[in-house]
Amino acid sequence: MIASVYDISAAIFGVLISYLCSRGHKPRCLGISILVMGLGSLVMALPHFTTDRYKMGSENVLDQSVCLTGNNTHCRANTNGSRLSWYLYIFLIGQILNGVGGATLYTVGFACIDDNVSHKRSPVYISILLCLTMVGVAVGYTAGGKLLDYHVDFLFIDSNRINTDPKNPRWVGAWWVGYLGGGLIAIIMGPFLLLYPKKLPGKRISFEF
Repeated sequence: MIASVYDISAAIFGVLISYLCSRGHKPRCLGISILVMGLGSLVMALPHFTTDRYKMGSENVLDQSVCLTGNNTHCRANTNGSRLSWYLYIFLIGQILNGVGGATLYTVGFACIDDNVSHKRSPVYISILLCLTMVGVAVGYTAGGKLLDYHVDFLFIDSNRINTDPKNPRWVGAWWVGYLGGGLIAIIMGPFLLLYPKKLPGKRISFEF
């Protein structure tokens, strides 16, 4: 559900944002979209800072798996009544914001490149943007996987004193670091795009192929 909300919000808001920004200040729209993505990433990391530190219980792993599958009515009742269940909506809000910002980069970003460089060079810049998008996904998955090897509360707890390792099914890694780092980077970069003019100076229109 959390993963799907990103694509759903991008599909719904992408058309509206593209229409509103088509005749407006495209660099400013891109700056705002990056700030929205940064806010979405910070919202995704928010549950880590608003909940208690993770306490690894000693429950039997098999019993936990039965509860997660919903085959036991007693476990299902206790799981749904958890005070942490409403954090699902925090993650959904964060993904909606990320979807809105991401859709703007793919639509308005390409149009902004096409408006400010020659028609002969715009495919090169668009290709570079798409290439960096794929590289970013690969780097994100790799870095995110490595961060999961660190305990979720590594800032407060010495990992060497934890009597377990990432192979334990009850281990929770530092999932929040990537969202926090990405959100801060976006918040820092966004204002710079807001300073760009509507049209970059020095564009040379060329119809050569």
